[in-house]
Amino acid sequence: SFKKEHRVSVLTLERRVVVSYTGYDNHVSLIGHGASIGAAKLWYDQLRQHFYLLVSFELEGADPTLEAHTNVVGIDGGMR
Repeated sequence: SFKKEHRVSVLTLERRVVVSYTGYDNHVSLIGHGASIGAAKLWYDQLRQHFYLLVSFELEGADPTLEAHTNVVGIDGGMR
C-alpha cells in the first residue's frame, strides 16, 4: 500500500517493510489523486542490481470514438 511522503508498504516473507520510492512524476501524481490501484509485482534488474515495484492503476476516462482516430499503427491479433 502507498503511504505519505513517497513511501510504500511491501509484504515480505518475514514481515511488512516500508520503503521510499521514486517514480514518473505524472504517475505518482495520478496515484496520489484517486487512481484505482491494481496488481503489483516486485522485479529485480540483475544488470543494475536494483529492485523495481511495477504497479498497475486504472483511470476513469471517456470512451474513444471512431472520429478521434485518424490512422491505425497496428493490430494485435493475439497470435504468434
